[in-house]
Amino acid sequence: MREQHAAAEAITWNLLTGPTFWDFWLGLAVGLCHVSAVPHLAAAFGSTGEFESDPNARSKSALRLLLTVARLGTEHPTTRAALSRMNQGHRHVRLTRDDVRYGLAVVAEYPMWWAERFGRRPWSDIEVAATIAFYTRLGHHMGLRDLPGDRAGLQRLIEDYEQEHQDFSTTGARLVSAQLTDVVGGNKLLQTLGRVGLASALGDRTRVAVGLPVLGPATAMIARTSLRLLSRIMSRRTPSLPSLDDRTVLTESTAAAPVPA
Repeated sequence: MREQHAAAEAITWNLLTGPTFWDFWLGLAVGLCHVSAVPHLAAAFGSTGEFESDPNARSKSALRLLLTVARLGTEHPTTRAALSRMNQGHRHVRLTRDDVRYGLAVVAEYPMWWAERFGRRPWSDIEVAATIAFYTRLGHHMGLRDLPGDRAGLQRLIEDYEQEHQDFSTTGARLVSAQLTDVVGGNKLLQTLGRVGLASALGDRTRVAVGLPVLGPATAMIARTSLRLLSRIMSRRTPSLPSLDDRTVLTESTAAAPVPA
């Protein structure tokens, strides 16, 4: 069994540190828009104040944790300490088990979703299976014993949760707007293009819940094409990955270009 866990961790490490890193990062950004479309989650994360100084702090924290787990394994003391801090943070903002389960499913699903629709290539069956195994194992160490063991189950979990909880909130719309501004900067044209591109990537319910515009068919098609081009351009860059949770620096070969803010 440990060999299977190690194989899943190794494949996840490769997905997070190779060209597919950008599928993870951009897919996670879309996933966090879904999270922001749930009013009580948007309120919980907005109450921490971190979005004022760093709107993508949650993405960066998630990336650091996943790199730590993939590199060191779930049994390593550094990993256990990182998971303990995360679980304490969830309790601090009063997230329920259903909230945490949904959040983990979003982090697992949306990079694969992005890769299929906008990425340089869909992930292979082996990569998908390893991803599911990795997050199922991670869920066990977060006290979640009932995370679905297949991708269809993850998608159903996300859809069922969002159907019950998604709704418009000014806080959710503000968080998504702040994330976009953090990614594209202060250029008004780029902000507009970013809003249109993101709107084309979201379903109707999620888009309305975060205050993004309704697009006509032609505009939506152009926007989706632009996202595919963006994904291909980004995949040519080598990401600069953060340190692990024990601040052990990753390999120097991965430090050429900055992780998007």
